[in-house]
This record gives sequence, structure tokens and C-alpha cells, in this order.
Amino acid sequence: MISFDLPSNTKKTVKFREPTVDDCMAFCDLNIELEERSTTEYLNALQGDNYDDSINWTGDDRRMALWWIFINTHQDLDLTYNYHCQHCDEEHYFNVNMVQLDNTVKTLDRKPVEVVKTLINDELVPITVSPLNGRALQYIEQVHIEALQFDKESSDYAKAVAYMRMLEVVLSFKLANEPLDWEEAIDYRLAIVKGLRQEKEFKPLVAKIKIALQDLEHGLLSDIQEGIINLISPPHYCPNWVEKNEKGEATGNAPSTTLLMRFHSFAFIPNALEV
Repeated sequence: MISFDLPSNTKKTVKFREPTVDDCMAFCDLNIELEERSTTEYLNALQGDNYDDSINWTGDDRRMALWWIFINTHQDLDLTYNYHCQHCDEEHYFNVNMVQLDNTVKTLDRKPVEVVKTLINDELVPITVSPLNGRALQYIEQVHIEALQFDKESSDYAKAVAYMRMLEVVLSFKLANEPLDWEEAIDYRLAIVKGLRQEKEFKPLVAKIKIALQDLEHGLLSDIQEGIINLISPPHYCPNWVEKNEKGEATGNAPSTTLLMRFHSFAFIPNALEV
């Protein structure tokens, strides 16, 4: 069994069994557009019948769990990346050992929530900010799939993308007096956010959520821009750089580059091709 402590709550330990050939067959038809749903199904399946539903884990918990299972069950842990070096103006190849990402892991010593006050309808209102969990990520994923029916140059697609960005905000906080039903609560928050004044209320809300989420960072070091998740590599030192001192002697202080490595859940979930 593989023991895993959630980085958002290290007091919670879950146990995974190793993936089998049967698992490879079960996940052989993964839909790239349904990464989050497949992640939930995979992480739950490897826990057995009495599973702790990973749909309730944070996105960082889920990504780190996939990585943890991967490094504990695979023999070849190197992934090769190439990049154009800004220091010597040449192309380099860099073998990244996935185990090295362990050096970037952060854990929380408190609950993954933070209460902040923000202006809503001219009143300072407390909101509870938390990282997106599996349910929220699957919800956004479904909206994204629906958006793909539109031409990317169309106004319908632009509206769908704007709606997804709005959802990322709405799903990152809760209000004290909102409905108990999850989807009703989303509609409640959406209605409030849509009525906010953009400069005086909406932009400060987004900024406060962003700052709170930075305080709640956990899991593997990553970078998220416009919904694209990248893991951050260990530094790679330029092999062609030779820095010399005043005597013309090499000092060995080569500059380094860190890479943004696109994260895809399906790259960490075994499939039939690996059998």
C-alpha cells in the first residue's frame, strides 16, 4: 500500500493500492477534456471500497496524489524537456527526475481556508476563501466542454470563457448566509458578484481572493495562468556557460533556468498502452 498525507491537511492519511493491469484497461479510453472527472474516479478506485472521496480534496491535493502514486510505482521517473537557453542562445535538453519535485512541496499547518472582508453593496462582508476542490474543478471542466461547441472566434465562445473565469472567482469563496445546496449556493454567489461595481467592489474581491489563495499554497510548486497548470522544474544550469574571474580562471558559477512543465492528469494515470 502507498500512504499519502494530504498537503492541505497532513493529519489526514489515505492509502492507495498500486495500479493493476485491470486499472490500465479501465482507464484506457480517457477523454482529455474530462481530466478532473477521471482524476476523481482514479484516486477513488485506488483507495478501495471505503474511500475518502477525492472530489472533496483541493486541486493541489489531487495533483500531488497523482504524482505520489506515479513516483512510487514507476521505475523510469525521468521526463525529458528541451528549451532555448537565454544565457548561451542554444538549445538544451534537460532530464527532470520527478522525485526531485519533492523538494518543492509545501504543506499547510492549518485548515485550507482564510476569512477576509470585502466590499459588497457598500458593506464590508466576511467571506471564506478556499482553494478550488475536485467538485469545483469538475464543474468548470463541464462548462469548458460546453464552450467547445462554439467557434473560438465567436462571441458565444468569448462569453463562455468569461463565464468560466467568473466561476473560478465564485467557486473560491463562500458567504455565511448562502443556501446549503451546493449549486444553489453557486447561483446565489453569481447573482451577487454580477451586481458588484467593477472598480470599487469586483476588482478588490478578486485581489483579496488571490492574496488569500497565495497564503494557502500547498502541494507541488506550480504556476497557474488562464487555467493552465504548470509544475515548476528544479533549476537546470547552463552547460555552456563559463564565468571567469579577473585572472581568467573559471569560477563554475553557471546561471540556471527553471522550466514550466505542463501538468496533465492523464500523464500520471496508467492506460492500456502501458500494459
